[in-house]
Amino acid sequence: MTTTSSSSSSPSCNLPQFLITIVALSCTFVSLASLLSATAAAAAAETTTSTATTLPKIEVDDSNTNLVLASRLGLIIQVGTELESSEEGVMNDDDEGQEQAPSVVSVFLGGVDLVAALSDIAEGAEAVLLAARNYDDPQAPNNAVPSLLAMTDLAPPLPPTTPPLLHPFVASDSDGYLHIQATTGSVYFPADALLVNNNVNLTATLTSLAGSVLELKGRLSFLTGGATNVPIAPFSFATPPWPRLSRSPSGNDIGLEDDALDQGGLVADGDGNLFILPHDMQHGRVEVNVGDLGDDSAQADDSDSDPGIFAVGGVNVLGTLDRVRSALDEATERLFSCKNTTTATLDCSDTMSREAISTSQYCGVQAVAHCCCPTFLTLSRVVQDVHVERTTQALEFGKITEIGGSILARFSDEPGLISSVDFGGLQRVGRHVDFGYNAITSLDLGGVRSIGGKLDLYKNLIEVIDFGALTSLGDFVLSPSKVTTLSFKNVLRIGQIYMFENALQALDFGNITTITGTVNIRDHDMQSLSFRPVQRVGGIDLSLGASLTSLDMATVIRVDTFITLDQTKLQQLNFGALRYIGGSLTLSRNHLYEIDFGLLDYVGENIALSNMLALVAITFGKLRHVEGSLIFTDTQQMRELVLEPVQSIGNNLQIMRHGSLRVVHMSSLTRVGGEVRLAVTGLDRVHCGSLQHVGQSFIARAHLALASLNCSQLTQVGKSFDVSNSLQLTSVDLSRLQRVNDSLLLASTGLTTLAAPRLRVVNANVLARNTMLQHVDFSSLEEVGGSLQLGGNSLRNLTLGRLRSVQLGIVLSGGKLESIDVSTLELLTGGLFLDGNHLTSIAFGPLTRVKGALRLEENRLTHVDFGAISQVDGDLRLDGNLFTTISLANITHINGQLNLSNSPNLVSITLGPGNLTVLHSVILTNTPLLSLFDCQGKLTATCVDILPRHTTLMNCPPPC
Repeated sequence: MTTTSSSSSSPSCNLPQFLITIVALSCTFVSLASLLSATAAAAAAETTTSTATTLPKIEVDDSNTNLVLASRLGLIIQVGTELESSEEGVMNDDDEGQEQAPSVVSVFLGGVDLVAALSDIAEGAEAVLLAARNYDDPQAPNNAVPSLLAMTDLAPPLPPTTPPLLHPFVASDSDGYLHIQATTGSVYFPADALLVNNNVNLTATLTSLAGSVLELKGRLSFLTGGATNVPIAPFSFATPPWPRLSRSPSGNDIGLEDDALDQGGLVADGDGNLFILPHDMQHGRVEVNVGDLGDDSAQADDSDSDPGIFAVGGVNVLGTLDRVRSALDEATERLFSCKNTTTATLDCSDTMSREAISTSQYCGVQAVAHCCCPTFLTLSRVVQDVHVERTTQALEFGKITEIGGSILARFSDEPGLISSVDFGGLQRVGRHVDFGYNAITSLDLGGVRSIGGKLDLYKNLIEVIDFGALTSLGDFVLSPSKVTTLSFKNVLRIGQIYMFENALQALDFGNITTITGTVNIRDHDMQSLSFRPVQRVGGIDLSLGASLTSLDMATVIRVDTFITLDQTKLQQLNFGALRYIGGSLTLSRNHLYEIDFGLLDYVGENIALSNMLALVAITFGKLRHVEGSLIFTDTQQMRELVLEPVQSIGNNLQIMRHGSLRVVHMSSLTRVGGEVRLAVTGLDRVHCGSLQHVGQSFIARAHLALASLNCSQLTQVGKSFDVSNSLQLTSVDLSRLQRVNDSLLLASTGLTTLAAPRLRVVNANVLARNTMLQHVDFSSLEEVGGSLQLGGNSLRNLTLGRLRSVQLGIVLSGGKLESIDVSTLELLTGGLFLDGNHLTSIAFGPLTRVKGALRLEENRLTHVDFGAISQVDGDLRLDGNLFTTISLANITHINGQLNLSNSPNLVSITLGPGNLTVLHSVILTNTPLLSLFDCQGKLTATCVDILPRHTTLMNCPPPC
């Protein structure tokens, strides 16, 4: 591959020196890569991207979630280089062709100083390889090991700037390299940043390689008997917590809550630090994609298989990983290899099999069946599984140092007889150690350093367990047991811890900082438990701890899945340094009286708090986002709930069945993706705070004590808004509500005023039948997808001046309504029911058809203007009013009854020029019509009822 330094080429770059925003382009989404395999070289795999580009790009992928840095030939990161400018406005290079040395190199990948970690791992791998060569062949003349750090002569571009550059910058040059430079501080990638070139997850790979170095050091120590003259350099690999994105190392706030950070991209602070953040801060990641991008342009390199260079402070990251992996592979071969391994299986129950292995003096076999026998004890290696004979009582491993598969001593049809285990020289088991359903009372793992899978002691008689030299363990199962004290001693890495039905009183996590699985300890006798020094754990379930009164989680920063604490005696709970829970948090049936969420700022699924009768206070600390539901039920002492600083809840907010709760403050909460459900008998006040959006329903019905509901910032409800049957409710603030996608239900309350002046759309019913209601403001209402029901109240006036459409009718019967404005109504399905009010006049506008009945009877109408109405699909009821004349001039069809009876002042009816067809009868009884009523042949009906018969009908349908 041809490389070009800054001294021989000028950058072709039009990006700003201080880049905060990014160009949003489309990019192929690349899934999270697995660790480097033990046999694959890190830099040999072909780049897995189909993105075609001629120059490096900074993009947002199609999901608008991830930030993608794509570079055809490579990525160069340089930090702390002193930048100087010349009179021509370009950087000076005092020594032509020489790379300018950085003063500080700090690139943090998920909290790990990348170059420091590479240096530590390389140094440790060098020492291990040298010791392995000396052990395997002490007389070899070439046992020296060169440095494993792969250096590159690529230098960062020199930006044309005067005066000297003071901020981090990003540039792409004409040779296909992407350059990222921070002038004085550090470059930060998030924990899940991904180097797509060769599908390498850098953070996980560094951890894996560090573990391999430690394991090989342990192997050397065993082989040499712990001799102090083994030349191994000190090795350390620390994973400090990823710094909070809202702070730079110097403490200056870079504003996590600012729009720039919320949008992701590249953000710089005033100290010269550069933060490379995903576009979606909660779900996204940064993908660094270097190497061949399928570019067929003239500038493309001819070597299509070249993986590209990822250079940090002059260190070639992939090249270094490749060298370290090769060194560790060689050391592993020298330290673990058995020179005379057969592909045959040793069957301890078969004489011929035993003799064949013994005669050939094999030190390793493929597998072992019906273990054990004297021949097995002479071996040093088993490639695959060891199957233990069911009649075995004392299990021994003799000289065996490595079993690549599992030790299988669980029998499906009846329990085994194993009562003692001697691991002898065994150091490594590649998969599981399964002693389930045996009679083991005491277990000492001795020199075993690594178990890749599960250590399963299910249903034994274990009273004592000693983890010995064990440093790495997949999962641990101990259930039930009589163990009272347990220490993980030297264990550094472990998966799931599964202990049910045990007598455990004390548990020490030893040196474990990361538990990749769940700590599942149920039905135990512990009074206290400390997770120190654990920083990250897959999940926690400490249920059925009838004696547990103290829980120390001070060092835990992250829980990947869930926390469940059910039926304990905990009285206080402080989450300390915990910032992230990937799944649910469940606290139930505890003795807690106080909960402090501390630094916790994200929960990926539900928070369920229930049946804690003594609880009096919850402090949500820094919690801002709950991706699932927040469910809070069944307390007796708590009087006030404040959700500050929670900003969003992805699913439901449910607050139910609290004996003493009087006030709910939603405070900073702006969005609930599901429903809000309040069901608390004694609830007096609800403050929705900043709540703007509810994805489903807002339900607070049947609250006998609820007097005030302030939702002044609420703009949209995804389903229904229901606070009905709350008779003491006298105040509801919906002043910014614009849309309800289902029903608006406020019936049977004590409201005298209902104001929603910005409400435009209700997709289902509006129901507010309240006898005390005197004023309604729906002045912006345009559409009602169901019915509008405001009957049985004390309303005098109702203005619906923008209402255009009602799908299932308007019902305002039996009130005190004196005036109503429906002049903008264009579509009415289901009828209009205004009967039994005090109306004196009504005027319709562009409405041409009433798809239902039009009922205006029993009012005080003196004037009716039917506007453009030509058809009424049900009855037209005008009886019991005070008009003297009525004009039906525009109406041509009434598909029901026309009733003008009991109108004491009616003397004239005006028909239009066309024919009026009434499907049923025309009722004119008890009206003072003139002695002659001429229908002029324009009225079609089954009959005309005109009792008393003092009026003569002419050219009309027959009398009824």
